Amino acid sequence: KSTHHFPPVNFISIGSMVNSSIQQSSPGANQTFENKVKESTPDIKSFIVELKGAIDKLNLTVEAQNEMMAEIQTVEIQSNSPKPKPTIIQESLKSIKTILEGVAVEACAPLFIQKVSILLSMLSS
Repeated sequence: KSTHHFPPVNFISIGSMVNSSIQQSSPGANQTFENKVKESTPDIKSFIVELKGAIDKLNLTVEAQNEMMAEIQTVEIQSNSPKPKPTIIQESLKSIKTILEGVAVEACAPLFIQKVSILLSMLSS
């Protein structure tokens, strides 16, 4: 609504926004938010436990194994957070997938690549 000093104009400038919404000038409207991280947490935790158990079978270099463990720890911390950050989890899962793709010749790597791809699609859909 216009006022004595301002016309009825709205300007919203958003540089970047993820998993958010804007609702403006909508009297009586409702919004719902679906937290995909919370819904996916059991699957994420199960994947991480399984991956940690197989990490020695992947024949990773010391550097790749250290990177993998850092990404696993990041996912674990975020999964246990009261306010997990989806973008952090997604980026760590992408890094895990990249590391796994580097050793895709190992027997269990393709299975983990498939599982991490499923988790990423669950978080982004």
